Amino acid sequence: MVQSQPIMRPLPGRMQGALIAAAVTIAALAATFSAEPATAKADCRQPRDFAQLNRCFLAQFACIGLYFGIDRAPDYPRALKCFEDRKEWNFVVVMYVNGEGAPRDPQKAETVLKLGQRTDPDMAPPEEAAALQKAIDKCKLAPHTSCPRVDYCRDAAYTTQELEICDAIGQFAEEARLSRTIAGVRRKLSAPDRAIFDRAVAEFKAYQLEEMQRAYDCVVPGSFAGLAGAGQAGFVRDNFLKLIAKIQTHQLKPASVGEYKAADDDLSRVYSDDYREHIKQGDSDQSVIQDYNKTAPESQHHWFKLRDLLAELATSLYRYQAKSFDPAVSIKTAMTKFRIAELRYNPLLGK
Repeated sequence: MVQSQPIMRPLPGRMQGALIAAAVTIAALAATFSAEPATAKADCRQPRDFAQLNRCFLAQFACIGLYFGIDRAPDYPRALKCFEDRKEWNFVVVMYVNGEGAPRDPQKAETVLKLGQRTDPDMAPPEEAAALQKAIDKCKLAPHTSCPRVDYCRDAAYTTQELEICDAIGQFAEEARLSRTIAGVRRKLSAPDRAIFDRAVAEFKAYQLEEMQRAYDCVVPGSFAGLAGAGQAGFVRDNFLKLIAKIQTHQLKPASVGEYKAADDDLSRVYSDDYREHIKQGDSDQSVIQDYNKTAPESQHHWFKLRDLLAELATSLYRYQAKSFDPAVSIKTAMTKFRIAELRYNPLLGK
């Protein structure tokens, strides 16, 4: 179990207070800008899914939506002014190196970096400051038109909070892809199948949130907990996309009752082992045991409901092939194998 410092990412359940605080921050952002960032529109008091939770997290950072273009094109001039007003010097340096919001000016970027280090030593750890200085030096040496662009997330982000922001940007794009996929699948279904699919999607979103919380509770206390939770949410999202693609394109692999039983037995062992391992690791902290005692069973409960709904959908969609194989057993087998992988997955390692 990873041990580190408290995080800033808001989460459901026992983290509800942090989400309410985020909503207060969002209201402040709306007063700061005449046209508020799109990230400020979500109801952060009761996020309905991981995508909305991600929006609420990003909305805590006033300038991020302007720079990265959350739900809109990036607005570099306003982003630069925002970062300068808030003395977020690391982003200001990046923008002057890249010529974003102002003409490229490596000399000014270096002046800002040194000023920031002198007046705000916490602006960036030495490793991040060194990366920014390296980018400035490269820009000075290169012809103006070929000055290497600095990708903030790839080249500069270093602190846990910065990594969480960059991770949230990536998750935001992937959640948008999920929404597009769901809408595309839904359009092609009959009304009865659409009703089943809608219930399955709602159950998946509940499962995704619980899996995020379960992964968070595996890293307690920890500044990496937010990254772990988001990583797990992303992993189960990718598996869900694979499953609905298999169903929709009629590429579901037939499986026998025996294969399903073997997978189900394996899942029971993996789940029990996972549960015992994390309870044992948290035996010095009663709150860890209490949290995992709650989130692990709730996640598994939502997964069971999702499994059965997708089995119902597969039975309907494959009804003309039911004589050759059992679609319900086949989708349950595929889902069980994915669930085993999800329980074994380490989101901090990506494997």
